[in-house]
Amino acid sequence: MLKFVKILDPPEILKPYVFFFAVMEDAKTEDASVNYDVIPLGDACIVFATLGWADEERGRSGMSFLLVTGPMSRIMRSMVTPKENLIVRFKAGAFQTIFGIPAHEVKNKVLFMDKFWGKGGKEWAEKLRQAPDTDARMKVFQDELIRRAPTFKPPDPYLTKAIDFMRESGGKITVEELSRRLGYTERQIERKFEDGLGLTPKEYQRVLRCRLVVLRMMNGDFKDWAELVDDYGFADQGHLIRDFKSFMGMAPEKFLARFKGQGRILESPMKGVRDETAIFGYKDDAAIDSRPPVEFIQVDVESIARQTAAFSPKEGTDQAAQQRIRTDRSSKPSAE
Repeated sequence: MLKFVKILDPPEILKPYVFFFAVMEDAKTEDASVNYDVIPLGDACIVFATLGWADEERGRSGMSFLLVTGPMSRIMRSMVTPKENLIVRFKAGAFQTIFGIPAHEVKNKVLFMDKFWGKGGKEWAEKLRQAPDTDARMKVFQDELIRRAPTFKPPDPYLTKAIDFMRESGGKITVEELSRRLGYTERQIERKFEDGLGLTPKEYQRVLRCRLVVLRMMNGDFKDWAELVDDYGFADQGHLIRDFKSFMGMAPEKFLARFKGQGRILESPMKGVRDETAIFGYKDDAAIDSRPPVEFIQVDVESIARQTAAFSPKEGTDQAAQQRIRTDRSSKPSAE
């Protein structure tokens, strides 16, 4: 089963864009699983996934892929168990500044890196494959972003502030309240979320609420459904169930029974990362679901290749988004 083995703070030049770098490895336990469910965080990542080794264990990478994971509005199902994953998790707004297109273009998508950086992306992937061990791969992983960092535009500070308000409230704050605090219109805030984060404010609110509900359920830290309704600002129990099914692909009771029976949450060496990652596998997933529900975002090599071939950013979208940012900033709001 996969396990987090290393969490690294970003170098200083990358701190405006990156939460952390991480290494995940297959722990080879008796609970080894093929499928993993990933509860979205509402932001984008770059992942270098190694499915097999070319040399000795954790030596040069064999079959491997450098991927861009867009913001997810619902649960993602990984249909393979990599030997190793290198991950860089971006902050809100960083995807747009790094790749030059609004984040909603890659919503609910996992794509090959060369779709974005072309020859440079292919060369980066090959350097990662040729690196002799994990530490060397992580250095290559970081160095390419450090090299490109001087070309990145700064993330929109008002989007960052809006995300902070949303997270601090546990998803309870409304767009109307965000508008009052930030000094922007509700439509301007919606555009900031869609361009910078890739999700609408309501979608991000659902991500936050449902993640918190899932974590409470996995920890057994609730008395009844009414308690969760009150704690996270759902209108009623029906509202919680509808949002949860849309997010997780199944009703809360079915998920809880499934997780209690077979679930294994990934361990982490860093306090708090368990909650921040919320990735879990199942001891015998095939016995539970031979195929993921249609609501899941399925991740395997064929799905990634198909999505990448079909992906074509809309011409001029970044210029339009940047013009909106300039227009918004000219209104001179003041955040609380």
